Amino acid sequence: MSCRQAFIRTVPRRGFRFVAAVRVESVPPASRFSAPGHDHHPLPPGATIVVRPFAAEASDGHDVEGIRDGVVEDLVTALARRRGLLVLAHVGVSDDRSAPAAARCIADDAEPRYLVQGSIRRDGMRLRVAARLIDRPTGLHVFVVEQERRLAATRAERERVIASIASGIAAAVLRTERQRAVRLPLQDLDAWHAYQRGLWHMSKCEAPQNALARASFARAVELDPAFARAYAALAWSCLMSASIFSEMPLDEGCRLGEPLIRSAIALDEDDTDARARLALASLLGGDLNRAIGLSRQVSAADPGCADAHGVNGAALIYAGRFAQGRVAIARYLQLAPGDPARPIRMAQVAASHYLEGNYRVAMERARQVVREYPRHPTAYRWLAASLGQMGRIEQARDVLAALVATSPSSLDMYAGQQSPAYCSIEKKPMLAGLRKAGWRD
Repeated sequence: MSCRQAFIRTVPRRGFRFVAAVRVESVPPASRFSAPGHDHHPLPPGATIVVRPFAAEASDGHDVEGIRDGVVEDLVTALARRRGLLVLAHVGVSDDRSAPAAARCIADDAEPRYLVQGSIRRDGMRLRVAARLIDRPTGLHVFVVEQERRLAATRAERERVIASIASGIAAAVLRTERQRAVRLPLQDLDAWHAYQRGLWHMSKCEAPQNALARASFARAVELDPAFARAYAALAWSCLMSASIFSEMPLDEGCRLGEPLIRSAIALDEDDTDARARLALASLLGGDLNRAIGLSRQVSAADPGCADAHGVNGAALIYAGRFAQGRVAIARYLQLAPGDPARPIRMAQVAASHYLEGNYRVAMERARQVVREYPRHPTAYRWLAASLGQMGRIEQARDVLAALVATSPSSLDMYAGQQSPAYCSIEKKPMLAGLRKAGWRD
């Protein structure tokens, strides 16, 4: 994707430079998010979704409408908490002729992209909840889920069922939005789809794709200067360029990223993803205690913020608290099945086992990352180092050769540059394993 480099400019042989002036303005809500033709119902960037009333039936003739209404309301609440989803009133949509005329008019005007339909069925003391997500313009069913629980389930059990359904629906919506954004012509991208296109590129976990992601996020900011999440994503891409793909020094990545993160927070103080990336910048800058503190503050405010759990886990591992770090990363992996940072966190789990001296488990974990993300460089280093420590030199050399072919500069830059503070626990042990594997610095 081309970009006029109005925000991040490529500097030959040096990396990237943030060139735009960052200015946060107070924008009236009605003007900030208005779209042509919808000035009286302004919406922020996101994917619109409507939840229809579910069908209800019972095999024994019991009345389950009250249970049905409670399940639907809980589902609407759970979806509304998902950032990026704009959940409209579920009383009706334009093709639901039983809905009041005013409700149909509102739904038509907002043009909901997705419908959630479903059913509640009681069978004795079991309750079965089924839901399906429909891409409204095409009529395609993009996600179907079914959950069963006991009728006498505790509130916590009921919440887990609804949370599981909501997570599946949200993930399917965002996955579909990213696929749509990639197919759209460049001139047709609005800020939301430019942002989604950037996330699609980042999900490939490759340096060239990360560069395309950065251009997409910059384009989203140009199209909507009040789009907080686009600023945070642009910052994230810069941090990844430095910490994972070795395209610039870490301190430069932080210098580029932190002003963008702070702009995102100024525009949307409730954006927990942006606050989690501020914790990530603290981690990359070497302040582990601040990273742990900030990430835990975000988790307390939003237990569903996957990034906060991931950053917390990474900081704990670099602080030598390996088991606690793995627990936090496991929670992140559960919450974010399609997140672009997954290979990073999975490699950090491998690192934690390596630093404990459990080289076999480290090898297995690193090999899993390499299989799933063959263009991602970090896990190759842990895999080669683990094999070197185990005396499996030929296999280790093959891994090193694959790493050089995949990311020619990453190992030399990692070994040669002055280590940031957060790497102090890992660098010497890793290089010791790499030397045993046949690497020469």
